[in-house]
Amino acid sequence: MIDKVIKGAIGGLFGGLVFGLWMAEQGTLPTIAKLVGSSSAGVGFLVHMVNSTIIGGSFGFFFSRWAGVTTTGLLLGLVYGFVWWFLGPLTLMPLGLGMGIQ
Repeated sequence: MIDKVIKGAIGGLFGGLVFGLWMAEQGTLPTIAKLVGSSSAGVGFLVHMVNSTIIGGSFGFFFSRWAGVTTTGLLLGLVYGFVWWFLGPLTLMPLGLGMGIQ
């Protein structure tokens, strides 16, 4: 099981890197940094990468049994990513920053 969590975490790192670079280009990383009391884009990127690694590892933990088949794994990954997109930037982050649900 540890192997599956590590593989999921590595996947989360790679996905987080791609999305983090896009967020850097959009200038949204300082908003992420506010979650930990900073305004630094570098801190925002670090927070984002830690979250991406944890979310990827949790995907490996919960769904590794079914993710071995390419189409099933892709579908599960898309659904899991959508759920975290809803929970993260649309719900938990705005609540954590006192902005209300977006």
